[in-house]
Amino acid sequence: MYIILYILYILVVLYLYKKYKIKKERFQDKNKIIVTCFAGREYNMVILTKYLDKLIEKNKIDEIHIWDYTRDPADTKYVDTLKDKYTLMYPSNKKNWNEYYEYYKKNTNDNDIIIKLDDDILYIDVNNFDGFIEERRKNNCLLLFPSIINNGVCAWYQQKYNLIPDNLHKF
Repeated sequence: MYIILYILYILVVLYLYKKYKIKKERFQDKNKIIVTCFAGREYNMVILTKYLDKLIEKNKIDEIHIWDYTRDPADTKYVDTLKDKYTLMYPSNKKNWNEYYEYYKKNTNDNDIIIKLDDDILYIDVNNFDGFIEERRKNNCLLLFPSIINNGVCAWYQQKYNLIPDNLHKF
C-alpha cells in the first residue's frame, strides 16, 4: 500500500514539474545575487562594466547576465566581446522583454535577488552596495530602487528631500 502511495506521489510531483516547468532547485535554500543588464550602447557599457567588475571582484554578486538588446551592429559586436567575462543572453525578439521575464521566472530560486540594470547606469556605489542588498533582504520587498538620477522629475524629488543641494542646480 505504501509503495503504491509513494509511486503515486512521485508521479504527481513529476507531472507538476513538467506542467509548470518548475525546477527542483527552486525549492532549495540558495540565495544568489544576479545582476541583469539590458545592453547595448558601447559608450555606456564601457563605464558600467567597470562597476560590474568591481562588484564581482569584491564578491558582492554571483552572476552577471548581459541581455543583448542592441540596435546597432557595432554595439552588437561590442557586446559579443563581453562573453568571456559575463553570461550573454540573446533574446529572439528584441522588441519585447517576454523572454527576459520568463527566463528569471523559470531559472531562479525564490530567494534569489535579481538586480535589473539598463546600459545607461553610469555609477554604482560599490562601497554601499551591501546596504542595498541588506535592505532588500530585511524588508523582503518585491521591488527596491536606489536613488536614480536620470531626469528632471527624479532630480526634483531628490532636491525636495535634500539629496541634491539647491546651489548645484534648481530643478
